[in-house]
Amino acid sequence: MNPRQRKRPLRLGALLLAGSLALVGFAGCGIRAQELTRQIQPQAVERAAIRDGFREGAMKLALAQLRAAEAENGSAVVSPASLLSVLAMAQAGAEGETRAEMEAALGLSTEALLESLAAYASAFPEREDVAVHAANSLWLAPNLSVEEAFLQTMADYFDAQVFCTDLTAASTVRDANRWVEEHTRGKIDRMLDEPLPEDARMLLLGALSFDAEWQTPFSQGSVVPGTFHGTAGDQEAEFLLSQEEYFANERVSGFRKYYAGGDYSFVAFLPAEGLDVTQLLSTLTAEEYFSLLEQDSGRSADIALPKWEAQTQMDCGALLQSMGVQRAFTTLAQFGGMSPEPLYIGKIVQKATLTVDERGTSAGAATEIEMRDGAAFTERPEVRLDRPFVYAVVDNATQLPLFFGVAHGV
Repeated sequence: MNPRQRKRPLRLGALLLAGSLALVGFAGCGIRAQELTRQIQPQAVERAAIRDGFREGAMKLALAQLRAAEAENGSAVVSPASLLSVLAMAQAGAEGETRAEMEAALGLSTEALLESLAAYASAFPEREDVAVHAANSLWLAPNLSVEEAFLQTMADYFDAQVFCTDLTAASTVRDANRWVEEHTRGKIDRMLDEPLPEDARMLLLGALSFDAEWQTPFSQGSVVPGTFHGTAGDQEAEFLLSQEEYFANERVSGFRKYYAGGDYSFVAFLPAEGLDVTQLLSTLTAEEYFSLLEQDSGRSADIALPKWEAQTQMDCGALLQSMGVQRAFTTLAQFGGMSPEPLYIGKIVQKATLTVDERGTSAGAATEIEMRDGAAFTERPEVRLDRPFVYAVVDNATQLPLFFGVAHGV
């Protein structure tokens, strides 16, 4: 949102009366909340190239998020892409010191962040063999005044649906969960566990779904039994065997396996002997990560990839505060770009899930922000993932992880 735009706070009642709006129900979804999306016509925004600094800022958030999730859960999968999108929605409505802290956390201006995310998401494919689907929505209390420019930004850059509903009602829990289930393609069916508190004024929701087949399927007979030597002990597992693109340095050996179409890939980072996975993750930098993925060794490795599923729920509030975003979580927050009413971030929660098997990978994530009233070898190397490792589902154009994880067990 352009900070020089003249503010025009709108009462939601005015939007409701501006057109003939009915209770909207999505096919197969059954959402009954009143939708205002038709009253906000998206304007074309230039899907320019990703701005300088976006990869570095996004990777800084990705590493911090996975470290925090591992510290709390051990094995974990997170979606930095989903978190970044919802944070950007909030940042678009921030002002003053609040916006400055959010920009400093990523080292990226709000304008650059919005433009980069628009360019990034515009390349998401929707095909039978690989589909990346992202969606965003705003859920607004009926008597909230909302800045017109903020709603326009949500439409222009995020294609966000806007709903007016009683945030404290049980029906809103049902509606929001149905929206998440639809847009994660059934991977996450319950984002909200209970109605929002009485001081809730706005809910920002983001959903991301990834489904992809392998570019080169695993051959018949490539699934073999084996043992995964996990942090908590040995586990019986099934391993997928093949030969894949290899990368390594003195701390890590790894591989990349492409999904159909070649735009996305699965990458794994196996710590060198004597270095445990937590030590690797705690010292892995964006520079080392990008350097590994941009290697052109011209070599392949014999790989053993376990079949496994991962699910994680994490509170991202402490993570953002550790990155210097402090004011946004207090009653001193400045979100005047959203509303003339005093708002602050009450909580940020993400749920993510991922499944890897011989067919490919299926993953989903949903993130919510509650806005509250404030006031090199001679032989072919082997990368056998039979002990804890770090992994990512990567967009090959930027090398950024849509999903990022650490496996202590399978």
